[in-house]
Amino acid sequence: MRLDIFGVVLATVATVTADAFVGLTLCIAPNCNTVKAAWFTDTDSYSINGNEGCRTPRIPGIDNVCFDWGKRRLHFDMSGGGTRCMIWQAGRQIAPCAGAASQCYMDTFQEVGCSW
Repeated sequence: MRLDIFGVVLATVATVTADAFVGLTLCIAPNCNTVKAAWFTDTDSYSINGNEGCRTPRIPGIDNVCFDWGKRRLHFDMSGGGTRCMIWQAGRQIAPCAGAASQCYMDTFQEVGCSW
């Protein structure tokens, strides 16, 4: 049986409102990545690469997203101007693994005022 990891992420965070980010980190020793992740808005959800660094996502109204996993935060630039921020919500959850992954985690970030 093949497990749809992204489906698990979406089902788990069905109650998230406003802008939020949920990253599913898959580890195949010795490396981990967060390629499969979800970005939630008030009206929809989007697949996004959640690995470290900055990128241009395919999310309407957002020009740029920068992930700083070391400091457990991210910021994103809105198309109309302005930067918004999110921080990691304590309580990393163990998530189901598929394929060769030996460890899987789900991390949730919620929007906060920018202080960095």
